[in-house]
Amino acid sequence: MLTPLTELKQGQRAVIKQIVDADRLNALIEMGCVEGEEVFIENIAPYGDPIAIQFASQKLALRKVDAQCILVTTYDKM
Repeated sequence: MLTPLTELKQGQRAVIKQIVDADRLNALIEMGCVEGEEVFIENIAPYGDPIAIQFASQKLALRKVDAQCILVTTYDKM
């Protein structure tokens, strides 16, 4: 089952499976958010916005609206 990145808790790891918003697709890919990439939820700000993720030896803060477009599979559901 695919889960939006916004549903993960701090400290969880997951693998990006799909980006569902065509308008944000290119921007997210340019930032390195590509299918198959492992992500780690490093920090979640109050009210869930932004979300700090770590992947491919870099860190990125995503707005909640962008993070909702990234569907992942967590390791406990693989």
